[in-house]
Amino acid sequence: MTLKKIRQLIEIGKYSMRPHTIQHGLKEGFTMDHVIEAIMNGKEKPRICSECHTQTTWEKIPLDFHRQEFKIKISDIRAMVCPNCGEIYLPREIA
Repeated sequence: MTLKKIRQLIEIGKYSMRPHTIQHGLKEGFTMDHVIEAIMNGKEKPRICSECHTQTTWEKIPLDFHRQEFKIKISDIRAMVCPNCGEIYLPREIA
């Protein structure tokens, strides 16, 4: 599967990136560049924070994935962050 196909599936809601997806993707031959590219180009619009009802803003944050012996740290992940309470909302590609 190409990165173009992954993006198409993400855009129509048929593919999402979860921590276990990264593990399986790497085993199936995706490169870490494919995974990072999919994560970095989320297309969701900012939302209202469910905790304090403030408009979130897009920010780049570090994100750690831990699964058994697998540990992956990715910097500059685009996420919606509440400027009031700090709640983080990840794009559906990685949520």
